[in-house]
Amino acid sequence: MIQTQALTLLHAGDTIPYEEQVEKTKPFAVDLAFLPINGRDDFRHHLEFEGNFTCEEAADFAVQIGAKLTIPMHYDMFTLNTADVKDFQKAADEKGVSYRVLNVGEMFVFPEETKL
Repeated sequence: MIQTQALTLLHAGDTIPYEEQVEKTKPFAVDLAFLPINGRDDFRHHLEFEGNFTCEEAADFAVQIGAKLTIPMHYDMFTLNTADVKDFQKAADEKGVSYRVLNVGEMFVFPEETKL
């Protein structure tokens, strides 16, 4: 978690849902959440990859913590450990999550003086 006078940013790194995750995060009033969406399944477990949030879990988490803007991450990084960002977009649209999908190399400037 990074907090400035104008912005609270959550970079979730590698994570899966765990008990009290929402309760520990929600009080920070997250403005910008970077959430992994590459998922996890039996195939990955067999290869000893723990994985991360699924697209659906990431969208649910964004809603539960009240993130004002969510940027999905950790997809299309590795051939065997990825998800389709369109699945996240669909889940986010269905749940009313505000999000932005960035292209490789795209710069994103969050206006520090303006909260979402």
